Amino acid sequence: MAAFSHSPRKPASASCVRAFQIFEATHKTCESFLNSYVQVRKDRGAKGRATDLEQDLLRAMLVFACSGLDSMIKQLVRDALPKVIDNNEGAAAQFRNFVEKKIGQDPRFSVEIIALSITSRTPREQTLNRFITVLTQESLQSKDQIFQIAAIFDIPSKDIYSKPDDLRDVFKTRNKIIHELDIDMSDGTRTRVARSKKELVKCVNVIFESASAFLGEVDRRCG
Repeated sequence: MAAFSHSPRKPASASCVRAFQIFEATHKTCESFLNSYVQVRKDRGAKGRATDLEQDLLRAMLVFACSGLDSMIKQLVRDALPKVIDNNEGAAAQFRNFVEKKIGQDPRFSVEIIALSITSRTPREQTLNRFITVLTQESLQSKDQIFQIAAIFDIPSKDIYSKPDDLRDVFKTRNKIIHELDIDMSDGTRTRVARSKKELVKCVNVIFESASAFLGEVDRRCG
């Protein structure tokens, strides 16, 4: 079933290969969730609105897609960001800004940087590793977080996804599923929000388009 757009394309740079593999596995797993949903409904001869159990397959599909985007971007930070910083002045400036800001705001970090400068054979490499740790320590589950990491690579947000409100809404849906179990508290009945196949496939396609663009832009910057 070819319901999803933006199938993963193998990158030219070796620094992006592991991130590509994450994207590829995410794409295949989401296809499996969707195929399972279709098969379950077919087996019971269902028509009309899906049951909550059937919708849970669609909810899981979206959650997995968002988790895959998070994991793919973090892998790009670990594997490709050092090379991008070496090749791209915009990314190098983001790295310098991080160091300057941390030195000004975090006395412990300042002492650490001074110690590295005096004792380490590779102080820049050690500082860059610290930078990568900071960037990858939180879950990336919002439009702003995705765009912030893109900026570190010197990638304009419009090159990741041209309709930021749509990407924002996809993460709002994801977060409602994860944090509120998709329960609608507004009318006091504690019913779950109805989710259609069309709606959640569209959401996953937004995530996959963003993932494809992110991977492609980083690959291009790796030269």
